[in-house]
Amino acid sequence: MKGLSWINFILGLWLIVAPFALNFRTDTTAMWNSVVIGIVVAVLSIIRALGYSDMGALRQQHHATR
Repeated sequence: MKGLSWINFILGLWLIVAPFALNFRTDTTAMWNSVVIGIVVAVLSIIRALGYSDMGALRQQHHATR
């Protein structure tokens, strides 16, 4: 699954660069939407790809409280 996280990271970077590469930066709403979503996707995917999120520990804590 880490491979998919890296692909998502690359796609997030593309969303950040796309307004400038495709020259739609004059439409500020579309530009900011693309940049902000790209940042969110890139950050979340790099966290997942590098293993900073431990879902197993979260599941164990959740089931331990039941």
